[in-house]
Amino acid sequence: MDEYLKKITDYLGSNELLTVKEAESIGIKRHVLASYAKHGEIERVARGIYALVDDFNDEFELLQKNNKKIVYSFSTALYFHGLSDRAPNIIHITVPQGYNVNHIKKKYHNIVFHYVKKSLVEIGIIEIKSPQGGIINVYDIERCICDITKDRNTVDIQIYQRAIKEYFELKQKNLRKLIKYSKLFGVENKIRSYIEVLT
Repeated sequence: MDEYLKKITDYLGSNELLTVKEAESIGIKRHVLASYAKHGEIERVARGIYALVDDFNDEFELLQKNNKKIVYSFSTALYFHGLSDRAPNIIHITVPQGYNVNHIKKKYHNIVFHYVKKSLVEIGIIEIKSPQGGIINVYDIERCICDITKDRNTVDIQIYQRAIKEYFELKQKNLRKLIKYSKLFGVENKIRSYIEVLT
């Protein structure tokens, strides 16, 4: 195995995906990646993104790598946090207002987009492992609770009720953070009423 291929496989051994930008940071040019992919040494899974052959199956991570500004949210994030038992056949993603999602809509037909002010989009973003093991950006649990409370008329009632109930049963909940977020998202009164009743 030559030096470049060893660098690539070492990187992919712990990261699953390699972008052109990441490859260049470890001294490997775009054309080198393309050559290895052409000869079947690695696999091109999307434009500018590579994986070990037959080693990639994480659509959540792939979507994230291609679109840095997206954040998994609402019922999709609730599922990742264990506050919903419904596997996401519809994927909920939050993006900043004005972000062009047409390129995503062309490829994926099962995504619901939520648009928020640029000043609010980064509040509560955390990195977690997807069900397939890739690293993805999702909103933390408190942000999810505020989001579904704000848009409760569009959220499935069973998902909503279960998430609220299970959140308040968590040992690791952060009520201070929840109240702080609730003020930012205009749901403070509703959240305070839940706190009074459920804690």
